[in-house]
Amino acid sequence: MSLTMPEAELKPVRAPHVWRGPEMARRTDWIRPLSQAERAALPVLAHGAAMRFFLTRLHDWGATPAGALVRPKDPLEYERKLAVHRSSPDLVLFGAA
Repeated sequence: MSLTMPEAELKPVRAPHVWRGPEMARRTDWIRPLSQAERAALPVLAHGAAMRFFLTRLHDWGATPAGALVRPKDPLEYERKLAVHRSSPDLVLFGAA
């Protein structure tokens, strides 16, 4: 299955919606403190992200056909990250405690 999009629908994104690295590095008006709810959500979001990468890599480890142009990556890297998240389920990992 392949997804295609007609060329007419492809439109370049123009400023101010595009952020470029050097411009972002010079400016600070886009930085804001996280709300208490956002800070509280960080551990759950980080754990969920690690779980997603772990499961994707685990699937690819056994499902990548021989001769594929991609190489499966070691899922145990993210299993270790999950273990770290389980051992410290608060904001300590984010330097906030």
